[in-house]
Amino acid sequence: MSNGNQIAYHLRPNKTVDRNLFVDLLNKINNYKNISDYIYVGFGGPFLEDFKVMHTILKIKKMISLEIIENTHKRQKFNMPISCIDIGDGPHTAQDFLTNYHFKKRSRHIVWLDYTLPSEINQQLGEIELLCNNLNPYDIIKVTLNAHAETLGRDNSLPYSASPHAFRANALQDILDVYAPHPIQEKHVTTKAYPTTLLHALDKAMHMGIRTRPDISIQPLSSFIYADGQTMLTATAIILENNHSKVERFFKGSRLNNWPFLNKLWDKPKDISIPVMSLKERLEIEAKLPNSTPEEIIDSMGFFLADSEPHTIKQLRTFIEYQRAIPWFSKVQL
Repeated sequence: MSNGNQIAYHLRPNKTVDRNLFVDLLNKINNYKNISDYIYVGFGGPFLEDFKVMHTILKIKKMISLEIIENTHKRQKFNMPISCIDIGDGPHTAQDFLTNYHFKKRSRHIVWLDYTLPSEINQQLGEIELLCNNLNPYDIIKVTLNAHAETLGRDNSLPYSASPHAFRANALQDILDVYAPHPIQEKHVTTKAYPTTLLHALDKAMHMGIRTRPDISIQPLSSFIYADGQTMLTATAIILENNHSKVERFFKGSRLNNWPFLNKLWDKPKDISIPVMSLKERLEIEAKLPNSTPEEIIDSMGFFLADSEPHTIKQLRTFIEYQRAIPWFSKVQL
């Protein structure tokens, strides 16, 4: 669906962590609703890796891949890992699908809109609004957006050393338009704050989508940022009936309140970026857990895994917190 899908997962370890956390979340919901009965919709890319995972781990048997690039669609036909993926007769946009597809009330859906192009954020939020207007109780929506502040550009008439924040605030105000969660100021477009600003814009787009649907509500479940190059924001929500007792019943039945990564308010996304490590470095770190602190690990190894000690400490803390979701990659000779 986008250029980001041309990059293999083994070159995007942080995205793989995000996917593994999503599967973990769906397994929790499976305590309350049978996930294998859901229909999965997403951007499959040339290798359809997410689809294979959804079938293998969650036993989902009906899946729909959206793809706009003709050559990628041809690669999907060649790389088809399982027979239950519908890739359609040819390329089609997410907008085409959302306009024409009927989300039946008796069918439940998981929709992952995995966007990568920052130039199309307004259009993407519009598609999210349209999607939410069509969803039904217990449908699940996951969205990935490019949250790299540098993509907002800078005023080339000024020296490069000048602050770009005023230019970027004006640019983002124009880009978001009706989806701006508040008047965009310079503090909202810093590298650190920009993902949170986009998260709140996403929240507004979803609520705009259900404004004519008093029967349902949007319930945030998780939000993360990661970087395998550019910073990406990813967030997951579920559609629930607009009934307090039924919402409480969902959280009790799914046991999501005990999930350590739950974010019910979408106030700020959690950073899941992990350090870039060799196999030997990872084994050494894991051998020192759970009894060693990041500071003690750095002292023992004698070097930093990132560009500074504070950055290394931050990434090691993330590694420790999300260790269970971090993949192992290795070369296999066939």
